[in-house]
Order: sequence, then C-alpha cells, then structure tokens
Amino acid sequence: METAAVEEAIYRCPMHPTLIAEREGECPVCGMDLVKDASAQTTSSAGGERKIAYWRAPMDPSYTADQPGKSPMGMDLLAVYADELGAEGMVQIDPVTVQNIEVKTELVERRALSRTVRTVGRVDYDETRMTDVNTKIDGWVEKLHVAATGQEVKKANYCWNCIARNSSPRRKDI
Repeated sequence: METAAVEEAIYRCPMHPTLIAEREGECPVCGMDLVKDASAQTTSSAGGERKIAYWRAPMDPSYTADQPGKSPMGMDLLAVYADELGAEGMVQIDPVTVQNIEVKTELVERRALSRTVRTVGRVDYDETRMTDVNTKIDGWVEKLHVAATGQEVKKANYCWNCIARNSSPRRKDI
C-alpha cells in the first residue's frame, strides 16, 4: 500500500491577511471569499506540521486564548501560527498584501528633509521682560522682583519697589 502525501491548503481573506482558514469559505469579518495562500503552502510543505502559538478573536486581536473556542462576540477564534510570529518589534506583511499596497523599500541613509512642514503657532510676549503693574497710587515701579505669572512669592518678600509722588519725597517700598 502506498501513502500519498496530502498538502493542506491555507486560505486567507484578501482584506484581512491575518485571518487564516483550513478550507474555502467566506471571511467572517467582511464576507469576501477566502483565497488559497501560496506562501503558506511552501512553508507547510517545507517544514511539515505547523505549530499553533495561540488563538485570537477575529474582531479583537487583543483577545487571545490557549485553545480554540468562541470570542466574546460569538465568532470562532483564529489560529496564530508560530512561524507567522516575528521577533518583538518586527513587522511582517504577507507578500500578496505588500504587492497590493505597493510597499517600496530603500536602504537607510542620512540626508536633509526636503519637505515643507506647515503648522500653526502663537506669538506672545515674553512675560519675563514685561514690567507693567497697575497700582492705586500715583507713581511708578522702580524694580520688579516677580518675573512671571505663577511665580511663587514667599510671605516676607517684596513683589516690587515703587516710588510714589504724592506721599513723601523719599522712596517707599510696597
């Protein structure tokens, strides 16, 4: 008796490449027909049996489980295979998707940016250089000890030195 090697086909959704099924059908997320994945065939035939790392919900990738079952939304959990997981921080995109979204790669190099960035801003006075103080006396501020709004002033410290015209000819500290 001869045993024939049976290749298991993997099917993916064109719009949701992380959605994997073992048989033809419709995508549970968008309803599109699942297509046969050629890259998964070469991986499975070269490496044999694929190991399932964990199961995840199709609508909520943050929901994972150790065994197959149903998601909180009532949908079947999807298998995530160990060979699909990259190193931490590594982004992997299915080759078909890379072609569809026209990803272009280039070697990293240091160069000047040639793009103009337009933004909005607010021009305001430098409060540390302003010395306007409104007082109820006829006179002027000779020296300001507080430089900005919100600056902490202790109980015994002066805020400013003022010279008043109507009081006496000598200097008054307020």
